[in-house]
Amino acid sequence: MFIDTHIVSYAKKGHLTESIRGATISSVAVSELLLVYGDRRTAANYYVPLGYPLHTGASIASLKRDHPYSKRSTDRVVFSFGSDFEPLIEYGSNAIARMVNNRNVELLRQSISFLDKPKQKVIREDFDFLIENDVRCVPLRPGTVEIGYRLLEAFHLSGERFKTTFRNSWNDLLILAAAWDHDDDLWSCDSQLNRFAAAAFGECNQWIPGLLKIRLRAATVGTQKRGNRESKGYVNKGWRAAFKTGGSKAW
Repeated sequence: MFIDTHIVSYAKKGHLTESIRGATISSVAVSELLLVYGDRRTAANYYVPLGYPLHTGASIASLKRDHPYSKRSTDRVVFSFGSDFEPLIEYGSNAIARMVNNRNVELLRQSISFLDKPKQKVIREDFDFLIENDVRCVPLRPGTVEIGYRLLEAFHLSGERFKTTFRNSWNDLLILAAAWDHDDDLWSCDSQLNRFAAAAFGECNQWIPGLLKIRLRAATVGTQKRGNRESKGYVNKGWRAAFKTGGSKAW
């Protein structure tokens, strides 16, 4: 079972009849849930370090009041879309997945310590909900991104309109791509994503009104799964992703 951000919200409110315990979630969905994304395309609201230093919250606060961890402290994926869309940067995919899977509440607490208290409370509650339900997080990997680019091509050709903020549409497609790459069904209640998947792939089953279980097949996105050695690039020339390890400095 692969879940998106909306499913987590539904489950937290008690609107689901089926448990999400033991489900899998993409780091992209977790970043949405934990309010990592900001208004800027190439920056985040806060950064989760890839290499977690053993400092106390007090020592970090004494070193830097704002953003205890810099963007250099974490991993990142730089998405390029040629002349079609402006580039985006995904921060902390591996770091966030590791934090969730290790149930590292202290690392989250330190990473968001400079945010206003109400926002910290919301983030901690959502993180705790993931932990309480044994939700496993998977980071982005090259195969996932390649599928994402192919889904982006299919989405563009489908006639669907992109959301007001392009990143929101791209995130939806990456979450769908992650489920496909991990050979799992995606549970989604995003109306646009459900409509696109149902029309393009025909492998969707309605779970309850408004919620679908989506399964992709390789042929429907114009490619077969390929190993890293065989991967030659993406659909459109100029669409590329660069994976940066980061984590060399804590701040």
